[in-house]
Amino acid sequence: AWEGGEGGLELPHWTIHRHTDAQGTTVVRAAPLRHAVPCIGYVIDESDVSGRIDAAKCTAMGLPPGRKYTYLKEGQSVQNDAGEWIHPEDVIGGSRPGRKLCLLGDTCDSIGIAKLALGADLLVHESTFADVKHEEALYKGHSTSTMAGEFAKMIKARNLLLTHFSNRYGTEKNHRETGGSAANFRNYKREKQGVKDENLAVLGDDDLDDDMALPESAPEDMKAAMQAELHTVEGLVREAAAAKGDSRVVAASDFFSFNITRREEFDDIDIAKGDRTSVFAGPSVLPQLEDVDEARRRINGGGSGYRIGAGDDPRSRGRGGGGGRGYSGGRVGSYEGRSSSQYGGGSRERGGDRGGDRGYISGN
Repeated sequence: AWEGGEGGLELPHWTIHRHTDAQGTTVVRAAPLRHAVPCIGYVIDESDVSGRIDAAKCTAMGLPPGRKYTYLKEGQSVQNDAGEWIHPEDVIGGSRPGRKLCLLGDTCDSIGIAKLALGADLLVHESTFADVKHEEALYKGHSTSTMAGEFAKMIKARNLLLTHFSNRYGTEKNHRETGGSAANFRNYKREKQGVKDENLAVLGDDDLDDDMALPESAPEDMKAAMQAELHTVEGLVREAAAAKGDSRVVAASDFFSFNITRREEFDDIDIAKGDRTSVFAGPSVLPQLEDVDEARRRINGGGSGYRIGAGDDPRSRGRGGGGGRGYSGGRVGSYEGRSSSQYGGGSRERGGDRGGDRGYISGN
């Protein structure tokens, strides 16, 4: 499914949703991430919107609030009661930048979605491990806090939201209550969940540390390994912020929400989004709905796992994300993509995925 490109392999991406209404156009695109199993990342683009009308200036020009304001917003010139023409450019400010959200699943290398994600107002990125466990993160197909921060810096993301923390990382408050011991912290979490030692075997993957399997060999740096066990979520945020180069990094938690307000003027991050005209200019793309029983009959009859719609290429069947594939990143904007040896590595993983955090665009 990969195609050759200058400086490395050009990874595929897909437009999975495009819809236009009175508020503008929203487009959702997807691209593969590197993980032990196929994983996908998503970029949600919102088109720019017209500027705000200056009601005070309109009134001063003899045009009080009313229906003609709508005509002005639509780009039409209007006349006041004295017959004088008022043009949109006289009373309407410049366009306001549309927002962009990048939401990633499990990943140890996100170069495949980097070009789509440039200038994201919010990047949601996993941070399973602290930087000291870089090699373990690659081995299990996950990211460290530093890797998340570096990717945010690479795509010029405005805000970074960290998710998917290993169960070993508690908050600083938790560690104060447990004396800073990793073992005590695990017992503390079990007590909070009402789990007794004899019931430990029935816990699901989400309730267990993802690294409870014995390592293949002893850590080379025992001191560093001990420090990693005492790390906190706040520490992961600090590491990511140091790699990103600013303090716009937060950690997600249960029932967490993050409001992305619409900006009134373009800045360097908005400019990094590039020319998105072609992104919004394409045809409408909406999900196809299929009855469950109909899908089951079709698949049992030898059909593919999804329905081929009008205009789809049947040759694309079976092509999917890039779990477990090694690849190098090419140029992303002015950034020379790092090779997969930096962000990727061996692909083995145990334990379940955790998180469940949802990113979304809200605000006016």
